Amino acid sequence: NECRRAATLACANCDAVLCQSCFTTTHSAPLMKRHTVMNIAEKLNQKLCPDHKQELQAWCCNCDEPMCFTCPFFGKHKGHQGTTLKDRIQEAETNVIQCVDDLQKQSANIVHFELQVQENFESLIQETTQAKDSVNTNWDALILEIQ
Repeated sequence: NECRRAATLACANCDAVLCQSCFTTTHSAPLMKRHTVMNIAEKLNQKLCPDHKQELQAWCCNCDEPMCFTCPFFGKHKGHQGTTLKDRIQEAETNVIQCVDDLQKQSANIVHFELQVQENFESLIQETTQAKDSVNTNWDALILEIQ
């Protein structure tokens, strides 16, 4: 069964991110009791590799997460493709800029389409009014002929 409570705690040793109840349950074994519990906010702000205690300066392209420069050689990112954190941030910024540009273009297209719909609607109203007037005029003329 998966817990649906909000995660509030993190483990500095095994990277577990859990709610208080699940953390207590999973870390009650003697070996796990030695693990260091931390607030999830601390974990999110942590800038050291949990395995090598080195600064996170690289990005694992396989796992899509930060890593230290030792991780690709020893640890869970061994053999993975990586890049510098700086390059990954620049790539992400470029992607965000491209997304914003795309959204602005789509927004302009929507505004243009909305104006076309409004013009077509107004034209349809005008044509409908003209058709109604023509029918009324012809109806009136027909009634006069019949009388």
